Amino acid sequence: LDLLNPVIVVEETTANIMSANYCYIEELGRYYHIVGKTGPVNGLFTVSCSVDPLMSFKTEILALRGIVSRNPDNYDMYLKDSRIPTGARKTVNVYQFSGTPFVGNDSRFFILSLGGD
Repeated sequence: LDLLNPVIVVEETTANIMSANYCYIEELGRYYHIVGKTGPVNGLFTVSCSVDPLMSFKTEILALRGIVSRNPDNYDMYLKDSRIPTGARKTVNVYQFSGTPFVGNDSRFFILSLGGD
């Protein structure tokens, strides 16, 4: 038995099966898209299905915790992503002081450097 693409035979006394496009197979515990139907032959229809993994594993998927690493509109700059255009911009400001701005002893000076917005 192919769990992903089962082919089942259904006994149907009306033509309701011909209008169906989705099913749940309780014995397999999965939801399926109906991709093909043939019949009736002696009241039996052959139904070809393809698994719907999102619905079949909905509970497990919703219970997952994860990080969305790709979002073109609202991205996290702390997540590494080579496809997000980033760049470094260097700004240097030089201020002239009047007089002797640095006072030190033994030729040691103190320089303050600030960065940020």
